[in-house]
Amino acid sequence: MDIAYCRELIELADQLNFSKAAEKLYITQSTLSKHVALMEREVGFRIFDRSTSRVELTKSGRVFIESIRDVVDRYDTALKEGRDFERERETTVHIIGPLLNERIVDRVTTARTVVAAMGIDVKLSLADTGVRDCHESLTDGRADIAIGFRYGIDEEGLECVHLSDIPFGIACHGTHELAHKNLLRFGDIAGQKIVSYPMAGRARYHAFVRAVCSKHGIAQEMEFLEEGALCFPDAERSIVFGIHFPGYARYGGDMVARALDDTSDSFDVCVMKRKGRSAPAVDALFRAIAKK
Repeated sequence: MDIAYCRELIELADQLNFSKAAEKLYITQSTLSKHVALMEREVGFRIFDRSTSRVELTKSGRVFIESIRDVVDRYDTALKEGRDFERERETTVHIIGPLLNERIVDRVTTARTVVAAMGIDVKLSLADTGVRDCHESLTDGRADIAIGFRYGIDEEGLECVHLSDIPFGIACHGTHELAHKNLLRFGDIAGQKIVSYPMAGRARYHAFVRAVCSKHGIAQEMEFLEEGALCFPDAERSIVFGIHFPGYARYGGDMVARALDDTSDSFDVCVMKRKGRSAPAVDALFRAIAKK
């Protein structure tokens, strides 16, 4: 039984509305429906009675949902205790971000050398999260440090230090009209078919991109991919519009990734950690990464 699906069932039971539950979960209604159907097949009974006008828990579903609430709570407690133990057993600093960027990896490993010279020996756990909002992973304890993108606003509960600016850019098929255009600007994006990352966990990123699009007169709606899909242009007609930075290795083959020459708007790349108390190794490594 997938614990993530259990969380989805609980949210739907609380909302009794597929649209509202899907919005809260940052997934599509169709994805939520598929997951509910999978879970009902697995348990062997209907959890929800649903029609075009209403969603209700069955009697069996009501008993089941209350039980899995307890299971999810126990899982979260066990996970926290295990992670706390792991942190006490080893001085491991968990760092997330778009770490396929060689310049970022170099910065982290250099910081580790600086910290080691101070007598603090740390083990690094690096996880490539791609381009996404790192806020949740930091606040719920899944990561100690993130190197990610601040979307024009302060991150509540996080300490952020600016590292660099990253221009907007595109990825597209090599035959697309914008693939090799001289002087690529925001205005060239207007009217193009834009596909973008799945919604889950990226709401703030999408809101920032929409705001910049609006500012530059890019009025068309982005098409969001389903969860689990790789964010590649789906045909020679489409582009991915958003973060671009050198050394990022998710595109290849017939795909072209290039930065906009118009740098009137850009992404703020920061090193981030939770505010307040943290392990001395985390604080030392954070300061070393942030130091210019």
